[in-house]
Amino acid sequence: IHVVDHCNLTCVECSHESPSAARRLADPEVTVASIRSLMRFYSTPLVKLLGGEPLLHPQLRTIIDGVKCA
Repeated sequence: IHVVDHCNLTCVECSHESPSAARRLADPEVTVASIRSLMRFYSTPLVKLLGGEPLLHPQLRTIIDGVKCA
């Protein structure tokens, strides 16, 4: 799940066009609701929170907590 599309680094191997990509943050409520909906049909031991740099999301803890409860 991409929680952000931007980052603050310039890694040589980056394929996300960061940091020049437009800043986009996943809406925590929509993200958690989507995950909960998917979990009704899929059982997975792992959910990856990805993006340019996920730690830049100001509400990442909310998303993590919501995923853990899904």
